[in-house]
Amino acid sequence: MKKHVLRIAALCLCLLFAAGCGRGSRYSAVGFAHSNTSKEAYMRFHSFEGTMVFRLKCDDPGRDLLRCSGSLESGLIRVTCENGADQAELPALEGGGEVAEDLPLDFAGAVTVTVTADGPCVNGDLRFTVGP
Repeated sequence: MKKHVLRIAALCLCLLFAAGCGRGSRYSAVGFAHSNTSKEAYMRFHSFEGTMVFRLKCDDPGRDLLRCSGSLESGLIRVTCENGADQAELPALEGGGEVAEDLPLDFAGAVTVTVTADGPCVNGDLRFTVGP
């Protein structure tokens, strides 16, 4: 009986842990600097692998834009933007390339920007801003 109760308790803890880990940042990085305010976020790194999540805020729907700019020496990075119901994927950033993209924001509230590296990436610099 005691073993059965311990197994159930361990299973519940595992489920709670797994449910809480769904949308956070998980990465391995060297030479990594990042910042996140309500209107601006950036990340710079020598090497990066994994996922980084930023949360920004749109105050003026229809007028505000999500501006994304960045460069990458090698690797592949994908960026998605979502506000809960809607999700948009920005053009992928490939090694040796640069990106500068504006995405109109037609909703007020939280904007989640997810940066995902498809394998190891080297010497990257990404910046996101919300504003007119």
